[in-house]
Amino acid sequence: MFVRCLLYLNAQHTTAFRWRGGVLSEDGTFAVGDSDRIVEYLKANPKSIFTILANVADEGFQVETIPFLRGADRRAVIARKLGQQFFNAILTTSSSLGNEQSRRKNERVLLAALTGNETFSPWLQALASTEAALAGIYSLPLLQPLLIRKLDIADERCLLLTVQDQSIRQSYLEKGQLQFSRLSALQDASAGSMARAFASEARKLQQYLISQRLLGRQQPITAYLLVHASAREAVTSHCVDRDNLSFAILDIDQCTQRCRFRTPPPD
Repeated sequence: MFVRCLLYLNAQHTTAFRWRGGVLSEDGTFAVGDSDRIVEYLKANPKSIFTILANVADEGFQVETIPFLRGADRRAVIARKLGQQFFNAILTTSSSLGNEQSRRKNERVLLAALTGNETFSPWLQALASTEAALAGIYSLPLLQPLLIRKLDIADERCLLLTVQDQSIRQSYLEKGQLQFSRLSALQDASAGSMARAFASEARKLQQYLISQRLLGRQQPITAYLLVHASAREAVTSHCVDRDNLSFAILDIDQCTQRCRFRTPPPD
């Protein structure tokens, strides 16, 4: 019987989890470049199917408009644009953002790439050399559209801010689709530091979107903050609505229940 394993990868290390019945149990942590231990781990788990989930700053996003095409022609245009935008990246993907409502019906496409090849190479080489089963490689921000659907967030435009790996992930979504995402380091792990960062980073992202003309200067937008109960009071006191930016706190325990996770995070 095969065992599902999740490899959660960030810029510092990778944590391996066994994944059974909606429960993750930690299986080990591996430093970036620790190729020998990685190979040993994969050889010790020959009946496992691995999935890589990456949360890294070395990631690029670009929204492009392409002609209305289908089949091989469309794939060729997207492949060429990915090569032009992310020349050296070995892990790239694209996602359709829908057709423009114009006579030509041009298609908007999100191009994305994990640009830090050196972070992924040890695992990809080890998986290939041991002939381990790899189900897929997923980028954390590219899963956020699925998350907001599960949480019934139906805003035309919104920001989503989450905390992982001593960092805050800030994303902009439009019509349920990711448009842009970035990662900012936290000064420390205290609730106060996180609350201040939520407030400042949400406003910085709002101003960036305005400068890129992705958001009108007077256009209101809501920043959804994924927050543990232990930090809710601090976040509420620092994240105050103003300048067309409002905040909505999402309780992590309630979100895990809606996503049918059996083990909510402890912090």
